[in-house]
Amino acid sequence: MATLPVYYVGAVDGGGLRLYREFHRFQLTDTGVVAELRAALGEMLTAARLADPDYRTLWPAGATVATVWTQYDIVGVNITGAGVANLDAAGAAAAVQQLAWTVAGVTGGDPRIRLLLDGEPVDRLWGHVDAGDEITKGAALDTLAMLWLIDPQHGDTVGSTFTVHLAGSVHEATAQLRVRQGAEVVHQRYATLDAGAPGRGEAFVELSLPPGDYIIEAYEESMVAGEAPRHLVDAAITVR
Repeated sequence: MATLPVYYVGAVDGGGLRLYREFHRFQLTDTGVVAELRAALGEMLTAARLADPDYRTLWPAGATVATVWTQYDIVGVNITGAGVANLDAAGAAAAVQQLAWTVAGVTGGDPRIRLLLDGEPVDRLWGHVDAGDEITKGAALDTLAMLWLIDPQHGDTVGSTFTVHLAGSVHEATAQLRVRQGAEVVHQRYATLDAGAPGRGEAFVELSLPPGDYIIEAYEESMVAGEAPRHLVDAAITVR
């Protein structure tokens, strides 16, 4: 059994697109990084087990992983059924970064990716993204969502005492953590990450809640009075 990172796309403040990560478990018949890449990239393309309905894949329906290979720090990926995609420049760039960050999440480091579509190199993917040379992951500050709820994930069932794992890049390393039942806020507190913007930090917050269904929210307070929370992310969970 392997637990692998898979990156998806979500809309953020102002209508932009950023990457969010989920961890999926796989029963692999083969061992090694190539098998792990095939599994994680297959999930990225289809979103078949996407947990959070706020996220999606931007790769076209029907796209599949044909082959994956590695050589030194280069990862080759041949994808079929993805020659046409109805995406603008921002969407195409986000889809490519889904690929780059999923590959890097599995292999570690900053691999260079050679992308083939239906077995052939592509110079300009979907008319928007240069892909003739190697693809690499973009800077975290420009690509990843400003806040992630890493654990628990949307749809999880947890015990009465559990740990919320946050990551992100927020002002003065301070996020808000809020728990709701319907419209009622049942718990709220600050969560201090171990690094502030422009760095990316993490926080682990222990919560204890009675059995029931809850929405966990993480966000950054706006510095302007009366403005809505910034970078809000949420997950619906059940406490048993």
